[in-house]
Amino acid sequence: MKSLPVTPPAPRPGRPTRTAVLVAALLGALLAACGPGVGGTGTGVSPTLARFGAEPEPLCDADIAALLACSGGPGTDALPLADGDPARRVAGRAEGQRIELQFACEGWQFDGQWGRAAAPLGARFYGSATNGAGATQPAMLSARVDGARLAVQLEDELGQPLAPPLTLRALPAPATLVPQCP
Repeated sequence: MKSLPVTPPAPRPGRPTRTAVLVAALLGALLAACGPGVGGTGTGVSPTLARFGAEPEPLCDADIAALLACSGGPGTDALPLADGDPARRVAGRAEGQRIELQFACEGWQFDGQWGRAAAPLGARFYGSATNGAGATQPAMLSARVDGARLAVQLEDELGQPLAPPLTLRALPAPATLVPQCP
């Protein structure tokens, strides 16, 4: 007598398979790791910081805090930043633990959070850079005090420059960006 192949029973309509339940549980755990909300506003390490092996660190405890608008909290008050007024190459703002900068000549938009990774990276903004075509890649922005200005360097995740070193200053209001590229 010939044996017929045995096929597993089909899942009953309306009931998830075991695989679907496991996938849903894993996805829920991953999303919960960042805390409440889509933006990772909880106490967990954000996916961006985790990508670089960095931990969040209070921006207003950093070496660059003297150039920011720190008023007692861990992060800065909203602070417009630019290379001049009007801005010629870069403009944006720092607020809380984050910085957003537009690099007009190079075509990058950077958004990052202050954190600290192991040496050699150390304390800096870790985030992503988006080019004019909408392609996004991991990026980081180093920042240091240069007199009364903030010297910044935008780099990809391998440390390759995406823009030349530039200096920013705090402004009383957002600057208009009028690109003057070399």
